[in-house]
Amino acid sequence: MSDTERYKHIVSCDCKSEPSDLTLSCRLVPSKTSADSVMMSARDLAELRIPWKTCEGVYDRTKKNNVSLVDATADAWKTLDWIGDGKVVCVDDRGEDLSCHYFNDPFQYDLPSVWEAVVRFQKPSKCLLADNSDVWRGYLHHLARGRAAAKWIQMDIYDISEYDLEYELGYSFSAQEPDKGCSKTYDLCEIPSNKCHCVEAAFSVEAQTVSGKNVNGGVVRDFLMTPQQMKRKHSLFRREGYTVKSCGIDCLKHRAEPLEDYKNRVDGYLRKYFPTRFLPHQR
Repeated sequence: MSDTERYKHIVSCDCKSEPSDLTLSCRLVPSKTSADSVMMSARDLAELRIPWKTCEGVYDRTKKNNVSLVDATADAWKTLDWIGDGKVVCVDDRGEDLSCHYFNDPFQYDLPSVWEAVVRFQKPSKCLLADNSDVWRGYLHHLARGRAAAKWIQMDIYDISEYDLEYELGYSFSAQEPDKGCSKTYDLCEIPSNKCHCVEAAFSVEAQTVSGKNVNGGVVRDFLMTPQQMKRKHSLFRREGYTVKSCGIDCLKHRAEPLEDYKNRVDGYLRKYFPTRFLPHQR
């Protein structure tokens, strides 16, 4: 099966959504990928995909703002002036086969990674970037938290409504507070090997090109990660022509109890409401 066929199979067979949803809900599949993996899989990309009807609205609004499509080459993202989070929006050579995928906060993959994965797995003709001004940031953040909670306790979110994902799962996994000892900015991103472990973390990178141009790598967000793992996953650390000048980590910890106790409490709460949504060996 080719990369494109694999991606289409996952989207059509393993993921579903309602027309007004902001994200796809995909079946839980035991991951064979380590937490340190830096390459996006077809499933990683599918989990960032925006349902077609919502994507159509994004595309129409963006085109009205006279945002130009560019050729969908693997490195075309370098030509675009962009800071912050948003969506990669692409079409085929007939202006059809529309797709949208999130990048940056509140998700774990940055713009270059998502752009390159879209080009690899979808092979579109033209793409543009759209911002997230049409989305309430807090709602999207809790959707990301809901997904993280589900993966943590091995819960399948396929067939679960987006409301339940955001409210029941997302808010069950939101009792975090800043870990001041682990939230820092590091020159040259020289993060020491310490015992920081973040329940949730936002990671930002500042870099410079060979020509001296400063590049803001934006913010990516992930869960149950160490600062070192966040660093290894950010794409600017493995790209030629970029020198990282600094990075920042905003690390959140659970407020009142050890991590394992927190996990057991989230697990117990969600099993009460969704008893059939766990992998067989987890029931």
